[in-house]
This record gives sequence, C-alpha cells and structure tokens, in this order.
Amino acid sequence: MSGTPRTPFRVLFVDDDSATREGYRAFLAGCGYDVMPAATGIEALSLASTSAPDVIVLDLGLPDIDGKDVTGRVREWSDVPVLILSVRDDAEEKVAALDAWNRMGNIGSIPENQLVKPSKCPEPPDNLTSATAC
Repeated sequence: MSGTPRTPFRVLFVDDDSATREGYRAFLAGCGYDVMPAATGIEALSLASTSAPDVIVLDLGLPDIDGKDVTGRVREWSDVPVLILSVRDDAEEKVAALDAWNRMGNIGSIPENQLVKPSKCPEPPDNLTSATAC
C-alpha cells in the first residue's frame, strides 16, 4: 500500500504537545491527508462530531479529558477507528484501552493501532490507512 491516500483522507490528530501536533500535521498534510489538529479532549470531541474523520489519532494523556474517556464518548455515536498515540509504556493499560475502544468493532491488534511517542516524526502513514477499510 502506498503512503498516499486515494482521496482526501481525514485524520483527527489529538495531542496536547504543540510540537508533536504540528510535526505530524505538516508531514501528513504533505502526504495528501486532510489533518484536523486538536489539543484537548473537548476540542477533539467537537471536531469528531462535526467533521467526520476517517481515523482519529489520539493521545491518552490530554489535559482536560483522558484519551480513553474521549474515545468512550465518541463510541456512543461513531465507530471511527482510533489509533493510540502515547508515551505510556504500561502494556496492560494499552490493552485495556484498546479493548474498551474496540467493543463496537475490532480494529486490530496493538501494533496496528498504536503510535508510540516520542518518535522520529512521523511513523509511516500506512499505519493510518490500515486502520480503516479504505
């Protein structure tokens, strides 16, 4: 699979760190993705409800709402794939988060649905498109 999406693929990228958010936004936009950056859980929920992203890349550690709670709220009305973006290295916590997030439809295993930070920005965009049935 190439790194270029077939159509403007909408990515909601949620991270409170401005450097991480801008780095991924610039890279993904350069690859043809339509990137909607968000710094907080409240902002993410608003964008997710109004802009129909194809995938959400979500940091677990947000300043206002934990990423697991953001996804739980999104799951009340959407089955959009969610990729975990986290520095958390507790495997049990990540498995629990994926289990909770995948209840409305399994989107794969941890390696397919996790972006680890810090990373050299960014990881291959195939990780994004493989999370959906594009």
